[in-house]
Amino acid sequence: MLVAHQDVVPVQTPRAWTAPPFSGELRDGAVWGRGAIDNRGSLIAIVEVLNGISEGEEQLSRDVYLVSSHDEEGLQSGAKAAAAWFQEHHIRPEFVLDEGSLIISDHPLTQGSVALIGISEKGYATLRITASSRGGHSSAPPTNTAVSILAEALRRIAADPFPRHYGGPTKEMLDTLAPRAPFTTRIAIANSCLFAPVLERIIGASPQGAAMLHTTMAPTMLVGSPKTNVLATEASAWINYRIAPTDSVAAVERRARSAVAGLPVKLSLDGPFRKPSKVSSSTSAGFRQISDAARRTFGAVTAPAPVIAATESRAFDGIADNVYRFQPLELSIAETEMIHGTDEHLSVHALQKMMDFYYELLRTTAIQVPEADRLPD
Repeated sequence: MLVAHQDVVPVQTPRAWTAPPFSGELRDGAVWGRGAIDNRGSLIAIVEVLNGISEGEEQLSRDVYLVSSHDEEGLQSGAKAAAAWFQEHHIRPEFVLDEGSLIISDHPLTQGSVALIGISEKGYATLRITASSRGGHSSAPPTNTAVSILAEALRRIAADPFPRHYGGPTKEMLDTLAPRAPFTTRIAIANSCLFAPVLERIIGASPQGAAMLHTTMAPTMLVGSPKTNVLATEASAWINYRIAPTDSVAAVERRARSAVAGLPVKLSLDGPFRKPSKVSSSTSAGFRQISDAARRTFGAVTAPAPVIAATESRAFDGIADNVYRFQPLELSIAETEMIHGTDEHLSVHALQKMMDFYYELLRTTAIQVPEADRLPD
């Protein structure tokens, strides 16, 4: 099963774009527009390859399913409906391939191109913390206001982060990349039972690296008084959690409640939440086929990796043994800022490489070689 969603995130500052964000303009050898990378580029590449196969002499020797939903960036009901269809029809794909990780051209460990194939995905939850207090005029405030109580609750929660843990998909990634790392790093990875604290410190030096080691939390929204001179009777904050495979939604609630014990605040889950995905195999035939196609197409080193963001592929955990998250696109770390950002664009060359990857993957997994082209036994 090949997965690529159609919908895109909004554009907040369209005038800041080089080309109109919904024009799909072809300029300077690239297609400009929201969704060029996330995720319509992949969708177009998959459709083009499947169309090419259907119109040519090659034939598929097995079923290949394309799933493209309308609301990956929202409630993700499309993926859930697709998963239900597969279950209803008792169809179990060998593997699922969706977006997630990609090829980093300047990977900090190898200083070269690394194709990161996602084998896991974090869970997701948002906690709402609400503090209440007597309202009134700001000229005569009480000792503790709703806002000050809320601020203390946020401080306590932030002061008690989830511990970092070197293991799981992150360890698999570094074990795979170790031969191409500097000598001292190779020694630390080979002896991770002794040097785990050192590795945690090195990996955790960047926000992206730290997110691979533990459950993260980020206060994202605040609501208080509607006016500057009015005391809020109620103040709320929302903390978004991305939950590591070793944790759970229940663990998120327990830790937050423990941190704010004794404060007059209420905690509740707000909106959809989900547990971490299962960890897919990095030794399966499907993983090898994806990895080989990436190596042949891009000449990049490949490695399993955790995915710290969210995709809709978790909906397919129940219908396939292995779900992989990899977009065949090579970007530098700086270029990844285009995703959900200003001036998102995809070069025509990159689009062709995407098509090359999907064809290579299908060639080795699902295309029947014409009789005339078969090699003798």
